[in-house]
Amino acid sequence: MKLNCPVDEIRINTTYFEGFGIVNADILGVTAFDADGNKLEVDVYPRTVQHCFCTNHQLRSTVHVKAEDKYGNKRSCEIIVAVYDVCPPRFTSCPGDIYVFHDEPVRWIIPEVYENTVVYASKDPDLPFDQLYPESSYYMEYKITDIDRNIAVCSFYVHAISRETPVEQLPWQLLSRYVDRRQTDLANILIPTVVCVSLFSFVGMLIACYRLKKSKEIVGQDTSQESNCDVQEEIDVDKHW
Repeated sequence: MKLNCPVDEIRINTTYFEGFGIVNADILGVTAFDADGNKLEVDVYPRTVQHCFCTNHQLRSTVHVKAEDKYGNKRSCEIIVAVYDVCPPRFTSCPGDIYVFHDEPVRWIIPEVYENTVVYASKDPDLPFDQLYPESSYYMEYKITDIDRNIAVCSFYVHAISRETPVEQLPWQLLSRYVDRRQTDLANILIPTVVCVSLFSFVGMLIACYRLKKSKEIVGQDTSQESNCDVQEEIDVDKHW
């Protein structure tokens, strides 16, 4: 019986979604044959090996291999394994290009990242979040580096546009907001104007009602005085007779 085990260290790679490598006889390059030259099944333990989460792979894992023929003859060996991460980090979200007027603070949703081992370094955009930017275009970049130096980049542009820009030169992303702003400005002018006109009209109606009431009172007094005069004249006539 013969068991062929590699002498040198074996390098295996992680899976995309996990921080470990899958181990089997084919990956390790192990073969076993009985005395008749028949290929034997090889058992490998463990079947998965975890990444060391270290920068220079100074930590190694030992994999145990064994085979047995039909006569009960056994052979075994140990293989040193190092697990490497060949899968770059992955941004699960990343902003698209952003368009704002220059007097608006720039905001975006912070991108999220998935990494199957460990994030070794990260870099955020040089320009601050939630601030005003002078009129221009700005390149924004998030960069993630994992422990095996795989890199992922999320990048986008921020375009700060002057409000003095002619409407025909505005990017389409700002056209609706330009119209909304014009409508808001118009509303800010019209609403106070309408309120003032309504208030003056109401006051004018109150004054008119007050004057009408006064005029009716005056007319009533004049009529009463005339009636009193007529009665007095009748009384004087009776006394004369």
